[in-house]
Order: sequence, then structure tokens, then C-alpha cells
Amino acid sequence: MFLFLEHGRSENEKVAIWQDRLNPIQNIIGCGCNLNRKIDQLIIQAGLKIMTLDRFHMQNVPRLGGTMYKGKATRPG
Repeated sequence: MFLFLEHGRSENEKVAIWQDRLNPIQNIIGCGCNLNRKIDQLIIQAGLKIMTLDRFHMQNVPRLGGTMYKGKATRPG
């Protein structure tokens, strides 16, 4: 079982546009950290099946980096 808790792309399109714009800068100052990754899609592309997924925004954190993905995934079969 793969448990995950990761920040990623916002579902709010206006915020997501800014995440795309600022991601190259974030990559430099954040040592390779990305603001705009769609975590659920990356997990599926890795060949895992998502069992549970909760997306939420952390309180008191700027919208650009506060969208969280939390869940469980397993290998299919």
C-alpha cells in the first residue's frame, strides 16, 4: 500500500494558472519542488490504483502552495 500526502495543482483555474507561471521560479528556489503537479495523475501513471483521495486546502497557507492531496493507492490486481 502506498500512502501519500503531497502538495500539488489547485482545482481553482485562476490559482492553477499562477502555479504554472511561477513554477520555474519555484523549481529554482525550492530545490526542484513543483507547484503544479497533478498528484493523482502521477500516481496513476506510475501504475498504481488510487483507493482513496482527499483534496483540500491547508489553512493559513498561500493558495499557490496549499492544495494538498492525501490518500491511499495500491498495485492493481
